[in-house]
Amino acid sequence: MRVAIYARVSTANNGQDPTMQTRELREYAERRGWTVAGEYVDIGISGTKEKRPELDRLMADAHRRRFDVVAVWKFDRMARSVSHLLRVLETFGALDVHFVSLSEAIDTATPAGKMVFTVLGAVAELERSLIVERVRAGLRNARAKGKRLGRPRVAVDTAKIAKIVGHEGEQLGEVYKITVGRDDLNMKEHGAAINARMGLNTWAAFVGTQENAAVAGDIAMLETEVTPVLKALRKNGIDVVAIHHHMTGDRPLVIFLHYWGRGPADKLATSFKAALDELGKGDASQAMAH
Repeated sequence: MRVAIYARVSTANNGQDPTMQTRELREYAERRGWTVAGEYVDIGISGTKEKRPELDRLMADAHRRRFDVVAVWKFDRMARSVSHLLRVLETFGALDVHFVSLSEAIDTATPAGKMVFTVLGAVAELERSLIVERVRAGLRNARAKGKRLGRPRVAVDTAKIAKIVGHEGEQLGEVYKITVGRDDLNMKEHGAAINARMGLNTWAAFVGTQENAAVAGDIAMLETEVTPVLKALRKNGIDVVAIHHHMTGDRPLVIFLHYWGRGPADKLATSFKAALDELGKGDASQAMAH
């Protein structure tokens, strides 16, 4: 087994040293008979930051299948929030990379480790629900006091986005969503065709202004399309959140990629178009908005 070691310290000038973490992880790898494929150490970077140079490099190498296991000294070295940790673990799971936390004695390759992963997912869902409820309570309170909510309505240029992507979308409130079906795959379930409305689709949801927008969505890919799509997204600065598949018994195997990004709407639309081009979706007649 090839193991990647990840370590992090928040400050570099207060006596914090990652050596203790890396040393204990190397010793652990030796006891397990694992080969250390690489060490990834972020120094002077808070765990609240999801974008870190060495963590980003680790995730990129995970997609390149350069190791089979990721080992950390403690959970909070990888992530401070349950939601971030869960997203990382979901990505590892989709790539068949195991995760080991030395201090907590957690190994996702074991039944106990899988149970912890499930519990983390439940905690993250609870965390999201509580946040949503607090926001709604705050909005209700503000409305009761007669306050006008929200920013002035300034939307992205939908016509320009549609022209760049090559597919029309639909305005859903402040969100502009473009959905592209994968009818070319000719997949069926109990004799009925699986279409875009049943989830076999690629989509992008744009929100914000033309100068400062955000995009999030899914891409439905064949196995042979995964690497080209990943390269297209990374080249254009789009973050990959997770990769997984639902329909394990079907052929061809369809893999879903979740992504998001921020920046000028034109650039985000161009990034989405680059991913679409890797799917060979040049015919706008296969797009359907919903």
